[in-house]
Amino acid sequence: GIDHSFQREHLLAAGYFVTMAKRIESRGAAAVVPEGMTRHRASVPGAIVSSVAFLESSINELYLEFQRAGDDGSSIPTRAHTQLESLWPSADGAPLTLRYQVALQAVDAERFNDRRSTYKNVERLLELRDALVHHQPERHDERQRHQSLQRRLRTCFAPNTLLAPRARWFP
Repeated sequence: GIDHSFQREHLLAAGYFVTMAKRIESRGAAAVVPEGMTRHRASVPGAIVSSVAFLESSINELYLEFQRAGDDGSSIPTRAHTQLESLWPSADGAPLTLRYQVALQAVDAERFNDRRSTYKNVERLLELRDALVHHQPERHDERQRHQSLQRRLRTCFAPNTLLAPRARWFP
């Protein structure tokens, strides 16, 4: 098996950040002092980035388990190992959702339905993470990219109740 898995730590971190953000939000905007706003603005991206890190480490660690199929103690069937050996090179470095689809294909499991809400929510989470990590500032008269992202995410995530109605959008 893997010497040390980080997926658990990433998932615990995501849960912690969500709990912290909810705790701050539950106080209401009027009761949150500037330090609380700073903690909230750190917790929300922390939850997003940690959630994606969990998904990334999970598929990468699964692939390592596939590579070790046939080793003592591996629970991965040899047939799946053989299939993944031929499929993974085309998925290595590919988008996260494609890597999960390849892993499912390798074990002859049903692929994720890209029309279902779970799949779409993962795609939106990845898009939000990318917007936070690879942020490209826009001038106030050129906000189309961020407004488009905001519209797509509005149905997935509850609005940030700590922001004023006219404030620039932040998850």
